[in-house]
Amino acid sequence: MYGSLLANVSPDRKIKEAVEQFPQHTQAYYLENKPVGLMTCWQNAFHPFSLNFAGYLAPRLTSGEQMQVYEQILTDLTAKAQKNHQNALITYDYAPQLLFNAIGQKNGFKLIRTTVETQMPLKRALKNILIATDLQMVTLHKIKKIM
Repeated sequence: MYGSLLANVSPDRKIKEAVEQFPQHTQAYYLENKPVGLMTCWQNAFHPFSLNFAGYLAPRLTSGEQMQVYEQILTDLTAKAQKNHQNALITYDYAPQLLFNAIGQKNGFKLIRTTVETQMPLKRALKNILIATDLQMVTLHKIKKIM
């Protein structure tokens, strides 16, 4: 349904995952009958008084159009949060930030955490920092096998 808008977005981006997971809470935004923005939202038990969301703006928009759609998305999210008695909006994405979150950081959203995740096998990552010990590293997978 939103394939053309998200066609050039990497499959590991939060907006693609969230649109698939929460289609009932997904809303498209249009300018001149063309899809130019997308938003989806959800709740999670870890932050029960916050509305989690992912937003997307088409990169081909002018800066004025970007702000117009961005502000409409935030207006709609704020209305949903207030309706559900939530007092905060939370979004996240992987670096580099997509346009929506990049604009957000310039307009009231604060980046609070950056996570660095290894793409190499754990044994290789730890190879040069292990000290001599009789302790063994046990993965969750091994623990489950033992139990």
